Amino acid sequence: MPPIQKSRREVLEQFVAEKPGDAFARYGLALECTKSGDDTAATGHFEKLLENNPAYVAGYFQFGSIFRESVKPNERVSCCPMAFWWRRTQATCTPATRCRLCCR
Repeated sequence: MPPIQKSRREVLEQFVAEKPGDAFARYGLALECTKSGDDTAATGHFEKLLENNPAYVAGYFQFGSIFRESVKPNERVSCCPMAFWWRRTQATCTPATRCRLCCR
């Protein structure tokens, strides 16, 4: 009987466990969680990715995709990728830089 192969998510989880600071592995795991519909896990991985690698631009884009799909019109949310970035950088939220999703 051939050995059971691990799923892509299991392989990525192993990579992240071995090297938690590896941005590419964590990004891949977050995407795989999104692909499988596990938005809670994906959100956690994107938050960890952006906490440790605030310049990882693709992470903000994909993290925003989760919110775009999950937030109902006119619903105010407590956090979105841009709000996450503002907190991390201590940036000032002004009308010109506000996220249209949560900074109304």
